[in-house]
Amino acid sequence: MPVLHGTLTAADGALQAILIELTRMDVARRRRTGSPVPLSVTVAALIDTGSEITCIDPSIVSQLGLIPKNLGPTNVPAAGGFQFNWLYDVNLTIPHPFAPAAQQLVIPVLEVAEVPLNARGCDTLIGRDVLASCVLIYDGVGNSFTLTY
Repeated sequence: MPVLHGTLTAADGALQAILIELTRMDVARRRRTGSPVPLSVTVAALIDTGSEITCIDPSIVSQLGLIPKNLGPTNVPAAGGFQFNWLYDVNLTIPHPFAPAAQQLVIPVLEVAEVPLNARGCDTLIGRDVLASCVLIYDGVGNSFTLTY
């Protein structure tokens, strides 16, 4: 199992680099219609065990030209708790800096919520939907975290 180690920061907490991109179905649809296919977006995501769903800032929605699939209820305490947000399907990858591509955590179709996060100092929250595929060790005393998947 690949293991990632990170350092906790007083200002941000547990941050992990991730890639967000269109799903294969969205890429195929855009190619069929001759629409441009944007490159993946790499962001530092805050690991948030309080969020039931992974969230992305509207700036990422805009960069990828995402089309909402529906409006749904979400529970994101860091963004005000229970509310209704636009939901999108994306491909999410947690890259490992030393492991081969086959050992990266790839979720080919992940439903994410659009939540304004920029004012909170991040563009993405990794929620429990992704963390359910991982083992997270948060070592506050050691100022570090470990993510295994």
